[in-house]
Amino acid sequence: MNGKMTYLGCCVAAALLSSTAVAQSNKNVSADDGKIERISVTASKRKTYLMETPGAITAISQDQLTRGGIKELRELTTSIPNTQFVVSGTDSGIQASIRGVRSGNNTEIGDPAVGVHIDGIYSPRPQGALALLYDVSQVEVLRGPQGTLFGRNSTGGSINVIPNKADTSDSYSSVVLGYGNYAHKQLRGLTNIAVNDRFALRFALMADRRDGYIQQDYDVRDINRPDIKDPFTGKPMVADGRPDTDQRENRRVGKEDYYSNADKQAVRALARWVPTDKLTWDLTLEHFADKSAGELFLKDCKQAKGTVDQCTQQQFYANINVPGDMDMTIDTTRSHLNWLINDLWSADYRFSVADQERYQLFDEDAGFAAAPSRAKLDSFSHPLLFDRYARTDAQFKSTIHELQFTYSSNDLKFVTGVFSMREKNKIKFDVELVHGLRHSALGYHPAAFSYPQDDRRANADAVFGQFDYQLSDKQQLTFGYRQTRDEKIDNGGVGYELVFSDKYYNGKYDPTKNGSIQGDSLTKEMGTYPPLGQVLTAGRRTYASEDWKKGTWKLGTDYRLDNNDLLYAFAATGFKAGGFFEDFDICDCGQYSNLPYGPEEVLNYEAGYKGSLLDGKMNLSAALFYSDYTDMQVTNNQKVGTRPDGSEKTHNVTTNIGEASLKGLELELDYIPWVGGRLTGYVAWLNARVEDIPFEDAYYCSERLEYGQKPCAGKVDISGNSLPYSPDWSTSLTLKHTLELTQGYALEPQITAHWQSKMYTSLNNYDGAHLSDAQDAYWKVDASVRLLPAQGNWWLEAYGSNLTDEVVRNANYFQFRDGFIRSTYNPPRMYGVRFGYDF
Repeated sequence: MNGKMTYLGCCVAAALLSSTAVAQSNKNVSADDGKIERISVTASKRKTYLMETPGAITAISQDQLTRGGIKELRELTTSIPNTQFVVSGTDSGIQASIRGVRSGNNTEIGDPAVGVHIDGIYSPRPQGALALLYDVSQVEVLRGPQGTLFGRNSTGGSINVIPNKADTSDSYSSVVLGYGNYAHKQLRGLTNIAVNDRFALRFALMADRRDGYIQQDYDVRDINRPDIKDPFTGKPMVADGRPDTDQRENRRVGKEDYYSNADKQAVRALARWVPTDKLTWDLTLEHFADKSAGELFLKDCKQAKGTVDQCTQQQFYANINVPGDMDMTIDTTRSHLNWLINDLWSADYRFSVADQERYQLFDEDAGFAAAPSRAKLDSFSHPLLFDRYARTDAQFKSTIHELQFTYSSNDLKFVTGVFSMREKNKIKFDVELVHGLRHSALGYHPAAFSYPQDDRRANADAVFGQFDYQLSDKQQLTFGYRQTRDEKIDNGGVGYELVFSDKYYNGKYDPTKNGSIQGDSLTKEMGTYPPLGQVLTAGRRTYASEDWKKGTWKLGTDYRLDNNDLLYAFAATGFKAGGFFEDFDICDCGQYSNLPYGPEEVLNYEAGYKGSLLDGKMNLSAALFYSDYTDMQVTNNQKVGTRPDGSEKTHNVTTNIGEASLKGLELELDYIPWVGGRLTGYVAWLNARVEDIPFEDAYYCSERLEYGQKPCAGKVDISGNSLPYSPDWSTSLTLKHTLELTQGYALEPQITAHWQSKMYTSLNNYDGAHLSDAQDAYWKVDASVRLLPAQGNWWLEAYGSNLTDEVVRNANYFQFRDGFIRSTYNPPRMYGVRFGYDF
């Protein structure tokens, strides 16, 4: 409560301190008539105005994106109520969480819980979210299930990125250049060519280069433990000048290639043809390339302080023997044909073909291992050395069609259509575990795993419609329905494993003669590197298909008050399909399962208000909601069977583990408090709690005993726990003011302050010292100041983000633990200058 009161106090103080400047600025206003401009949105699959559309919607313009330094969806967290974005280090995917609804499975098997659309066309892969935010008209975020109009995988909500179209009215160009700390270089450019009033071309590009902000060392660790004897030779394991970590992928790299860097570029070519007054065709060709190194799971130094694992380096530090290597491209063709049939009817046909290819090397351990005082050779939880990395080679191809008819009369408006998606995926995921589970029970040898999925398919077909009927001049009734069929197919997927066997060496190394593995003894003729079947043993191929049929609906009403403010209420549902993994021997006894899981569903009840106040100078929106979240899909490492010797066998799987309730309140404000000023922001409350989930308590069991904390208790009742990435409170406020200077120049400072309460990153909700899975409450402050000339064709801006340099955890790592918490993190303080020019 003290944090929230301080926040409100700062806002009031900022307004009072600005009063002197207000008296000097009486000409420039935020809109032509001193009122807030009307913003059109596509949340109803037809053009409506934001403040006249029932539902919780946030619309963000390109100028807001630029001023906020927002280049990709992950940077929108502070801009949208009850919304978080989580980055996956292993696959460069971005998963959104809206009102507590999210997905934890980024693989080719999983589906997001928040659908990403580009110009209204569904984008099935979360990596596509990296490529979107340049030369856009606006970004629309719809909160709550969108199962009727947007359908597939929109149980949490939907994000629609709307690029600018080619403009037939004029020819023009613009460029934005930027330079910042960590040698951050940015380029945004566009040119629009109006060939005539019927045909136009548009070209847009972006490039983003930045050094990594972590300190990255070259990992050549050499074990020096004379108290431990080599399990093969019996000699003390002392340093001998040869690295013990795997050196097959190791190389020295510069800061520009460190993990956490940026190396992205994209180009978009658009054409608009208007052959008649009633027919418009938009065609888009888009290419995106990402050669960034990727993210890392770093040790949480704040929690490790005071323990044997205390950091000896800064928070953003890693010791790397597998430098990040990513080559991801996404090539997309989109087409939109609009036909104005007559004054009442129109038709839209949207088509998209996307081809994503990705190769990625990822250092999973980041050079962290258990402290020497607890590390042992015969220890699963605290191994002598942890050395694990992953290699991905994947291709995702999708084709999407949507045909839509729209009818609009005074009393009745409706949208109806059909949707079809075909996705074919091919992926090979390899894991090398050279050190980490060396144990007498396993023969002290490395392990290797490979999961080639040569033909994974996802098909979806749907028919939908939504009707708005005017009951009176003030009240409208809405009914929508969508019937969906989702299908998933695996044609021959298989898992290859070699679990701690001397076959790993492929006859190229004999540890009984040469002792335990040393990194420079490993070659690319071992483990997962040779052709599959030569070293690793294949499991059983999977030939399976599952389909799910589901109807989702929306029923609501809205009412206009005498002052034209809007009251609305509705109930709506969302649905996300189930899935299955490759056939897997669940007990090492010949008993196979593809570990299937079912669909999840959300039923949402919502009531809201949207009003224009103070003679059009203030827009206020409020949404109150309650949702039942059933058969929630959770992905983690779980017990799948029992081996003949009685030991448990675990696997990373997705299961439906219970129910949760979501309730909350969202208030959004857009206000012109004085001439030249603009105040925007939100306050959000969210109570996302587990109701009925059988849960296995296996969280840092040995460490909890070491620190004298409550021991693991097996199956436990976690009713009342918060859903991951669901802070109870969050708020953001942006204040912008235009100061008129001499000779027609203007200065436009802007400051944004975001605060959110504590949130957890897993269902454990564990708060024990040194082992918490929570991100504590934090502030994020961004600011910029822009200089504008009299003629208005250029601008110069200085900016800073995360000015207080907060260290904020993003996602936790739960695969192997080593005694301490590891997480990905949001970037540290960033600052620089940007220059824009229109011509």
